[in-house]
Amino acid sequence: MRTENRSTAGRRSALAWAIFAGLAVLAPLPIAIFDGLVPLARLLLLAVVSSLVAITEGSGGPVGLITLVFIGHVVVYTTTLAIAARLIAAALQRILADRAMPVVLLAIAMAIVFALATTPYSTPFAPLPHSNLVGVLS
Repeated sequence: MRTENRSTAGRRSALAWAIFAGLAVLAPLPIAIFDGLVPLARLLLLAVVSSLVAITEGSGGPVGLITLVFIGHVVVYTTTLAIAARLIAAALQRILADRAMPVVLLAIAMAIVFALATTPYSTPFAPLPHSNLVGVLS
């Protein structure tokens, strides 16, 4: 009985990680002071790059403020998406049991195709105002 509970908890944890990874790479999230919708992965990239600029050239002026905005976005959205992924995983595990992981992986694959074939992201720091997944992560 105890082994079954560990196995179920392990499957739910793997399911939550898969959902979180899909949301982090694919879900368009708003940027507060800029007009844009980008995935968490892009916000993380912007936070890292702006942090490196702030370390190299100093955090005075707008560089420090922009760095704090990006880091704040990353912290808030990571927490929110992690909580959402855990709740979704628990619900799917109850409803679909062993079929939850294949359903989630299929949904992520379909979302990747959609994000590549259309332009669901509004990118404030890119040459084009709207972009697909490749454009927003490059």
